This record gives sequence, structure tokens and C-alpha cells, in this order.
Amino acid sequence: MDSQTTELFYVIAQIAGIFIGFGALISLSRDRQQASAELFLVRAVVTMGLFVLIGALIPITLNAYGVAADILWRVSGLIMFIFNAVSIYVQFAPADIRKAYARRMRANWLGSIFFWLGMEGSSQLLMVLLIIGVYGTLADAFYATVLIINLFQAAYLLASLVYGRDDQEGPSKLI
Repeated sequence: MDSQTTELFYVIAQIAGIFIGFGALISLSRDRQQASAELFLVRAVVTMGLFVLIGALIPITLNAYGVAADILWRVSGLIMFIFNAVSIYVQFAPADIRKAYARRMRANWLGSIFFWLGMEGSSQLLMVLLIIGVYGTLADAFYATVLIINLFQAAYLLASLVYGRDDQEGPSKLI
């Protein structure tokens, strides 16, 4: 991994840290009687921030140990794929969250399609391509794209949360 890619991943990690901070601030300032949909969005923003932060540091750390580039990207992609799957499962484990989110998806199915198929689907596809080693010369670009897509997802959720704060039905007209 070249120094330019390393620097890019450090910057992406710093941006992810900002999302974690925003999520923490919102969480601390929120009303304790907050709707489960709003709580879901706060948790999702923090989780995606952590996902990107950790994801940006994995290849840098593996590179420090001299792991070969083809293995570095495959292992990084696999770790991220597993972490993403587990985080989605944990986010949707509570029944009240699933029900609240299902109502939101029905209310704004177009936004949900954009989020889950457009952003999440393309992110998952790129991680699978990394794991199986397709287009090996583009592995670092695929990995950076996964991180950036997840930053966009966090920004999308944060905007949903912020713009929905005064909505009587709760947050997230966007998703």
C-alpha cells in the first residue's frame, strides 16, 4: 500500500470520528422519551462511524506487518464484511426497532430502496469482490469506495435524524 492510500485512509478515519462524535452528542442531548426510530438512527450513525473508522485502520495495520497486497485487501474486505453483517444484525435485533423501521420503510419506500439497494447493496458487492479477489488491481479503490459509501450512509442517516427532529411522527423522512 502506497503512502497516498495510507494518508487517504487516515483522513477517512478522522472523518468517521466526526460522525461518531456527532452521534454521541445527539445521544447525550436527546430526550429520554425518544422514539425508537430516532434511537435507531443515532445508533446507526455511531455504528457506521465506527465501521468506517475501524475499516480505514485495518489495511494500514496489516500493511505495517508486511502482509502482501492481495492478501491485505482480501482479509480487510472479509473483516469488514463480517463486521457489517454483525452490526446490521445487532441494530435490528430488538423487535421494536424492526417494527419502527418497517413503518418508516413503508412510508418512504423510495428512500429505503436508495439506502439499502443503492448504497448498502453496492457496498456489499464491493466487499464480496474484494474477498474473492476479482479485479485485484482495483482492490484499494474498491476498499476506499466501501468506506466512502458508508460515510455517505452515515451522513444520510444523520440528515434524516436532524431534519426529522421537529416532525411529529419522528425522524427520518429520508429513509
